[in-house]
Amino acid sequence: ESAVTAAYTSSELKTLKKHKEALKGKTVAWLKKQLARNNQIQSGAKPDLIGRVADGMTLGAIPSCTECGGGRPKFNPRSGIYKCPGYMEDTDYVRCNRTFKKDAIDRSDWIGESDSESDSGASSHEESD
Repeated sequence: ESAVTAAYTSSELKTLKKHKEALKGKTVAWLKKQLARNNQIQSGAKPDLIGRVADGMTLGAIPSCTECGGGRPKFNPRSGIYKCPGYMEDTDYVRCNRTFKKDAIDRSDWIGESDSESDSGASSHEESD
């Protein structure tokens, strides 16, 4: 994972890895719910979802594109660059392809689960150290 360090400070990388490890026990449905709550992309395999939730918990939720207004920039953890592919508007695809440096995107605070939800999605809550 050394290639990932370009996009994260050492502190962010440590936090990201901690979140990824903690999220491995969560269900796909739980992960998608966290992404939906934060208006993030919910498609992909479980490792993709874990990566997206962990990244959001570490850096915050990625906002809509400031260039096209409809797309959601995708973060490249190897380069630290965001790129907006565009978005669907009715039946037409609107291309954007705008790129942003990491510090040019103002991420919002990640909205976590409420206390009433914290007991769902994981097979166990207790640490097994």
